[in-house]
Amino acid sequence: TGSGSRPALAFHAGETDIAANDVLGKIEFQAPDEATGTDAILIAAEMRAISEGDFSASSNATSLEFRTGASESATTKMTLTSAGELSVSNQPSIAMDGTATGAISFSGSDRLITEFTSFHTVGITYNSSNGRFTVPTAGKYLIIVNIYLYQNDAFQRLNILDNDSVFVHSSADYNDSDGELGQDNTLSCTIIRDLSANDYITFTLSDGGGRYFMYGAHSHCAIHKLS
Repeated sequence: TGSGSRPALAFHAGETDIAANDVLGKIEFQAPDEATGTDAILIAAEMRAISEGDFSASSNATSLEFRTGASESATTKMTLTSAGELSVSNQPSIAMDGTATGAISFSGSDRLITEFTSFHTVGITYNSSNGRFTVPTAGKYLIIVNIYLYQNDAFQRLNILDNDSVFVHSSADYNDSDGELGQDNTLSCTIIRDLSANDYITFTLSDGGGRYFMYGAHSHCAIHKLS
């Protein structure tokens, strides 16, 4: 009843020697009497406190795991560490490097860029035959692409397309007659875009033809769901 006092719900582990990955306490949500049985009676959601290492006089590092079920007993979908780092296990994300070993020449417009190889992917799929990056869920996505232009003397435009419609581009004019910008340059595009489930993103080069270089250290792209 004193000033500033509050009720508290406490979970106290009775162990005298806490080791790494010990569960200090957990809260489970379940419908064990659900008549349909099977998946319906499994743990549907759960929050756990997990020790990150051996506890000592100078350490009690602990993570909070947030678990939810789909057609399963609840599994970890998000973790908050003792350092304040938040990770979401199934957050759609993909990062790609260029995979070609030499310069790629094209003429005309709308050259579809397909020479990518993935070094990180969660949820977002890539089809190298049509250059499509397909997102699994609706949300706000950060889209980044950098393409290295190789020894060109032409007007160049890099496009990001949503379901085959251009919604952002960057351009540069490398024609000598219009002002020399140099022969080797990079065009980049970055945008945050609202996408629906199963929307697809593609990248193209257009307006004048030229050459681009897709070696991994030169060209790359990434798509990450923000929310």
